[in-house]
Amino acid sequence: MRQWKGIRTHHSATVDGQTFSWNAIRRYHMSLGWQDIGYHFGVELIRDVGNYEILVGRSIELPGAHTRGYNEDELGVCLVGNYDHREPDQEALGKMIYLYRWLMDIYNIPKSKIGPHSEVADKSCPGLMFDHDAFVESLYGFRFSRTKSLRVNRCVILSCLHVYRGGAWAAEDIEMGRCGCSESWEAVGGLAGGVGVGRARGG
Repeated sequence: MRQWKGIRTHHSATVDGQTFSWNAIRRYHMSLGWQDIGYHFGVELIRDVGNYEILVGRSIELPGAHTRGYNEDELGVCLVGNYDHREPDQEALGKMIYLYRWLMDIYNIPKSKIGPHSEVADKSCPGLMFDHDAFVESLYGFRFSRTKSLRVNRCVILSCLHVYRGGAWAAEDIEMGRCGCSESWEAVGGLAGGVGVGRARGG
């Protein structure tokens, strides 16, 4: 498993569309010759569902393409929308907190290694109205249980990540038995249920 040392926060600096803007970002990045979207994860308001969802980007086993000089060591997370002109919604920040605590616990990432894109580049990213310092402090009012797993969506297809012995396994690996896990994965809810947790059960 790749050992990530930090997390870099971004915004897309675009107006969130009526459907998946994540797909449009992926297409644009791939049109540049990249193998996938530059970010490892995203958070976006899915309007036809009515919830913010955590979305999977490029594989967490691959370096990112989001911050020059930091792609080998830091995960890239993008909050879809333009936060130069408005503050992020509390629901969006809640999903970001959930995701970050999960990643911090898996990779033992300290608070000092979570930074905005603007910290290392001449940009306003993740937005002038995104109070990143307050966001980082809020991470410490939330505790993520290692015994539970994070459910995220990859575009329209539900994809589950299962935390097992310190590693992250894709849902298809678990279904095919490639993760070496003796337990079966059961996702809680569907796409309309928003981000939730799953449970492992004997099987």
